Amino acid sequence: MRVIVFSKDRPLQLEGYLASLLHYSGLPQSAVTVLFVEDPSYAPLAAQYPGVHWLAESGGFHATLEKWLAELPDAEPVFFGCDDVVFFNRFDPAQLAAYLHEHPECAGFTVRSGSNSQGAGAVIPPGTPAGAVVVWDAAPEPPAGLQDARHFFGYPFEVMGTAYRAGLVRRMFAWMAAHGLRYRGPNDFEGAGMRMLRRKRVGLWRRLVRRLSGKGPVAGDGARLLPEAKLAMFNAPSCCAAQDVNRVQDLAKNLIQGGMAEDAGELKRKFMAGWRMEWRHMDGLLPPSAFIGMTQWRLSPPAP
Repeated sequence: MRVIVFSKDRPLQLEGYLASLLHYSGLPQSAVTVLFVEDPSYAPLAAQYPGVHWLAESGGFHATLEKWLAELPDAEPVFFGCDDVVFFNRFDPAQLAAYLHEHPECAGFTVRSGSNSQGAGAVIPPGTPAGAVVVWDAAPEPPAGLQDARHFFGYPFEVMGTAYRAGLVRRMFAWMAAHGLRYRGPNDFEGAGMRMLRRKRVGLWRRLVRRLSGKGPVAGDGARLLPEAKLAMFNAPSCCAAQDVNRVQDLAKNLIQGGMAEDAGELKRKFMAGWRMEWRHMDGLLPPSAFIGMTQWRLSPPAP
């Protein structure tokens, strides 16, 4: 299994991602690629993790990701990540990869949701053994009682902590190309996957009207090409969550829970001065949500 993590202006948070991922997954550095927007603040981190593949954006996010993905076989599981994610429970990447190889009907395998996640009872059948694989249909609608997509049981494509086959993601790129669209960043990438993994068929008349009006494809228009919307997870605690303390892009105004002290520029300055994220104190964490904000946020000062 290959890991690709997206990063922009967050070397301090990325260090926490890499350290906790390698600790809790047992993966070697060589399995990880960091697709990042080039900045001098990443140099100390690249030196700290020389076995990681450091892939600077060239020609934009879309072109860089598409070129990287083109080298992988269709069946290769790709585990996606973002730099503000931190891991706190163990998982075996080989189990994720084996399940996806054996179950082509399943779109992805996630570790950001688990038995502790709010609403997990709606997808985990009673009597399911601990550690067993649980599968649910994430589209066209979330399971009963889970209409809030923040719970992520009705969210078929995401890039925080889920593995998908390279071939499925390549089909997403083909669909985007057919419609003259490009991913400006991870948010666009995630949004396109959401549209194409939903099974709802859009009526011919509506699709035709939108095309003639120049408005582009409607959500669900590409779902005919990608019918898979089943996700899998272990009946076990979730393994990661996002510390959504700051924002480094303007494409999607995602909620943040930090203040000026967590501004991207301020955290870059702290990282270069030797500050690091503390992540070991989160060992065994059981959060109800995949977003934990400032609740576990701790930084350690430079060594004297």
